[in-house]
Amino acid sequence: MSQTGNKVFNLYINSANRSDTERPYDFTVFFDNEEIVINPNDGVNVNVASFSLLNSMYNVNKHTGNNVFYVYVNGIKVRTVVLPFGNYDVYTFMEQLNISLADLITVSYNTATNTYTYTSLVEDACKIHPLECNKLLGLKEATAISTAGTLSGYVNMVNYQQIILRCPSLVFESCSLDNIQDKKNFFSISDFLYWVNKQDVEPFKMVNYKNDDCGTVYSYNVSNRKFNTLNFKLVNEFNEFIYDAPDFLLQLQITVFDKDNAYFKEASLQVLKLLNDIYFILLNFISLFGFFKKRRLN
Repeated sequence: MSQTGNKVFNLYINSANRSDTERPYDFTVFFDNEEIVINPNDGVNVNVASFSLLNSMYNVNKHTGNNVFYVYVNGIKVRTVVLPFGNYDVYTFMEQLNISLADLITVSYNTATNTYTYTSLVEDACKIHPLECNKLLGLKEATAISTAGTLSGYVNMVNYQQIILRCPSLVFESCSLDNIQDKKNFFSISDFLYWVNKQDVEPFKMVNYKNDDCGTVYSYNVSNRKFNTLNFKLVNEFNEFIYDAPDFLLQLQITVFDKDNAYFKEASLQVLKLLNDIYFILLNFISLFGFFKKRRLN
């Protein structure tokens, strides 16, 4: 059933309802018919009313390859450390390192400097090759580990910080730009719908957003003249798909409004305000005129 003019459409989207070949981080929903019809003089606004996703993504996972590193003794690789996938903080990661490096290296955490101290248990030359674990280990490159202790650099347990929901199907009227789409550091037209800091939510807690205060942070006027499909992409601040993202719920509110009427109403309000100001100026003038006339008579 088609609808036109000054209508509000609430879209409730569950990413679990998608084709078998699609994933929560990249899927498309379809309209059976032209449910939303837009006249030439209509405007369209898209608003994110709510978003809900479980923060179950691991900071050590198979998609980033940051769970493997090597240990060398006298130039010979003696151990390939494969860390179990999971969400680690600096202490649980240290515990896992001590298990994985048993008999070779001990690890302690320095709270004040957010660094690790690696101490070799063997007298021979010992090195850690961090590979993709460099941020977690605090080691930028292959590093010699001494029996007196080797201090790491700053330890970073954060794989990525932001969860970004994009919708390339929408043509935004606002001048939204971003420079995360590639590494050329140039701004491109943005298709962001929603942006949230993952680090503000504990692991295995819900990332929840609900537009209770009718805010306009995630409200956009769009130029789309019809809606056949909507494609959603879940990425991080490096424009990488969040491959281990769970299914999420999204409520979009699409408002079709008459732009001519809206303009006319706004113009009418401005005229009424002007007339009201003139009325009060005249009242003040008449009152002031009466005051001086009374003084003259006295």
